[in-house]
Amino acid sequence: MRQIQTVCRPPHKPTTPAATPTPGMLAAERRRGPVRVALLDRHPVTVEGLAQLLSAQQGVTVVGRFYRVNDALASLTRCEAHVLVVDPQVAGPDAIALLRLLQREYPNLAVLVLSDNTDYVSAALDAGANGFLLKTAVLGEILSGILKAADGQTPVSRSLLPMLASEVRGGGRTRQRLSSRELQILEQVATGNTNAEIARNLFISEATVKTHLHRVFNKLSVPDRASAVATAISLGLLRGALR
Repeated sequence: MRQIQTVCRPPHKPTTPAATPTPGMLAAERRRGPVRVALLDRHPVTVEGLAQLLSAQQGVTVVGRFYRVNDALASLTRCEAHVLVVDPQVAGPDAIALLRLLQREYPNLAVLVLSDNTDYVSAALDAGANGFLLKTAVLGEILSGILKAADGQTPVSRSLLPMLASEVRGGGRTRQRLSSRELQILEQVATGNTNAEIARNLFISEATVKTHLHRVFNKLSVPDRASAVATAISLGLLRGALR
C-alpha cells in the first residue's frame, strides 16, 4: 500500500520582510494572493479529497495536509496558513482542548471546523473556532466558509443556527434589544474588523467599542465575539452576514 506523506508547502518569500498577518489584514492580503489553507482530519481520504477539490478553485491554495495533530502543530508555522480546516475529532476526547491550543499558539490562524459532530458546536465556537460547517456541506459552502473565516467572519452551517439560538435562549437570561450603535459595532465585528478598526470607522474610541461589545455579550447571553455574531445571524439581526 502506498504511504501517504504529510505535506506542508512553505510560501514563496518576498524580497522584503512582510508583516505577520492579523485577522483584520487578511482581506487585503487575499487580494494580493490566494488564501493559504491547511487541512487536518483523521481520515486521509477526506484530507486528500478536499485538497484535490480546493486545488481546482480560484482564491485558495492548499499548503498543508495533515492526519495527526502533532504533525500539524509542528508544521503550521512553517506553512504560514491563513486558515486551518479541521475536524477536532482528530484529537479524540481532547477535541475542544485542541481548539483552545490553536487559538492560544496560533492567534493569527483562522480555524474553521468541518465536522459531522453537532454535540459541540457551541463549545467549539467558545473555544476559539472561527466557524463551524457540517461535512455534508457542498464544495461551494466550504469554499465560501474558508474565505469568510480568512476575512474574520464566522461561517456557520445554516442548519445549525436554530440550535445555537435555542441554546442561547435556554441560558435563562432575558435578551434585551440591541441599540443602533451596538448593531453597528456587531456588523463591523461580523466583517472581521478589530476593535481599533471599528473605532476608526465609527469615529469613536477603542474603549467605547469595548464597552459596547460587553453590553452586546450581556444582552445576547454569549461569551465572545464569534458567539455574538453567530447568535445575531440566527436571530436575523445580521441578515447579510451569511450571503
